[in-house]
Amino acid sequence: MTSNSGNDVQNLLECPVCMESYEESGRRTPKMLPCQHSFCVNCLKTISSGGRIQCPSCRRQICIPVKELPTSLVLIQLLDARGTSSKKDNDNALVKYIHWLYNWIAYGLRRFIQIATTTFFLVSLFLRNAALSVTWIIEVITRPIPDFLEATLDAAKDKIKKIRSFRDNLFASITLIPLPTTSNSMKSECLNFAHLLIENMSKNRKLEKISKSRKLALEQKCLYLLNEMSENLSRSDNANLGDIKNVEALLSILKKKLRARSRDSTFFNLLSLFIRLTDETPSTCRNIVDAEGLTIFCLLLKEKHFSSCVGDVLLILSNLAEEPETRQHFLKDKHGIVGHILKLMNSRETPTSYCAALVISRLLTIDLKEWKKLTNSPNLRNRALSDMSNCVIKWDTASEIGITFRSFKPFYPLLQRYDAPPLQLFAVWTIWKFCLNPDKKYQQILINEQGIDYLLELTENPYADNFVKMFAVLTLKLIKQRFL
Repeated sequence: MTSNSGNDVQNLLECPVCMESYEESGRRTPKMLPCQHSFCVNCLKTISSGGRIQCPSCRRQICIPVKELPTSLVLIQLLDARGTSSKKDNDNALVKYIHWLYNWIAYGLRRFIQIATTTFFLVSLFLRNAALSVTWIIEVITRPIPDFLEATLDAAKDKIKKIRSFRDNLFASITLIPLPTTSNSMKSECLNFAHLLIENMSKNRKLEKISKSRKLALEQKCLYLLNEMSENLSRSDNANLGDIKNVEALLSILKKKLRARSRDSTFFNLLSLFIRLTDETPSTCRNIVDAEGLTIFCLLLKEKHFSSCVGDVLLILSNLAEEPETRQHFLKDKHGIVGHILKLMNSRETPTSYCAALVISRLLTIDLKEWKKLTNSPNLRNRALSDMSNCVIKWDTASEIGITFRSFKPFYPLLQRYDAPPLQLFAVWTIWKFCLNPDKKYQQILINEQGIDYLLELTENPYADNFVKMFAVLTLKLIKQRFL
C-alpha cells in the first residue's frame, strides 16, 4: 500500500545518493534508469564511467549516456503537486479547496481499488478461476476515472495535470498487488495475466479511445509488469509466453519504437523482456525468426540513434544463435547482419566487442561448407576467425563485461576445436575472465562441471595455441590458489 505520510513523500522527492531535493530543471533534475530507479543528474554524472552507469540501488549495469536518460515525469509531477514549481495559481481560495477535495477523493478511490482488487485476486485464487481476477484487473487498468470526479476538477484547469498524475498513481497501486509464484496454480494465474497484458497492448479496442500519452503510459506499465513476471517464471512458462502471437505483438511494438526513433523506458523494458524470453527457449527463438525479428534487430544495430542499446540487442542475437535451428538464418539474412556484427566485434569498447564475439562464436560452429553455401562468401568465415583472435588479445581485462552466465557448458565444446584456435581462445578467455570474479561463484561452477579437465587437456596438448595455453594455465592457478 502507498503511504500518505509527508515524510515518505519528501523522501521520494530527494535523490537517494546526495539526499538533496530534486528540481524541475538544472543539475538536480530527476533522471530515470531502465531499472526504474531515479537519481539526480549531478549524481549520475559523478558515478558514470566511460559511458556506463551502475545503478546505486540494484547494481545493474546501464550503457546509456546521462544526457540521453529520460526525465522521471512522475517525480516532476510530484514536485508540482508539492508546490515546488514556479506556478503561483494556488493562491486562489477556490483552487485550494478543490485541491483538498481532490486529494480526499483520490485517497478514498485508491484505497477502495486496492482493497477491492486484492480481494478479487485472492477470491479467484481460492476458486481457481484465473479469468475472474485477471480480467477484472485489466478492466480497472483501462477504465477512466469516474466522470463526476473529472467534471469537478475541470473547473480548475491548472489541476488537469494532477488528474493524469493520479491516474498514473492509480495504475501504479495496482501493480503493488503481490503476484505469487510459489504454487503451480499461482504460476498459471501469473502466466494468464501476462498473456492478457500482451493481448491488451496489441488488440484492445479500449486503447483506441484514450489519448496517445495515456496509451504510452499504459504500454509502459504493462511491459514493466511483464518483465517482473518473466523474471520469476520458469523457462517452460517463458516458452509458453513466447508463442507466435505474443512474439508478433511485441515485435510490432518494437518496430513502432524503431520508426519513431524512441528510446524510452518502454523500449528498454521490451529489450530486457526479449533477453529473458529467448534464454534457452528454442520455440521462442524460432517464433522470433519466423516473425522477421532478425530484420528488426539488424536495423537496431545499424541505427546510430540506438547505439546505447547495442549490448542488449547482441545478447538477444546471442540467445538466438545458441539454438541450432535458428543459427543458420543469420547466414541467410539478406540485410548482412553477420558483416555488421563483425564490425561491432572490432569495436574499441570491450563489452560491445565481447557480446559481438559471443554471437560470432556460435555462428562459427557451423561447417565451412554451409558458410560458403549460405553466404556466397568463402572468405567471410576465415575473416571472422582472424578478427576474433585479434580482438580477444586486445580486450581490456579490467573492463566489466556486464553479463552473467549460469554455466560454462556452451564453452566446453569450443575448447576442443583444435581446427579453430580463435574459438578455443575466446572460450578459455571467457572462463578465465569470469573466474576472476571476487565472489568465486564461477570458480565453483567450473569445478562442479569438471571443466578443469578441459583446461588440463589444453595445457598438455602440443598442438594448442600458446595464448590458449596461457589463459588455461592462469585459470588453473586461480583454482589452485582457492584451495591451497
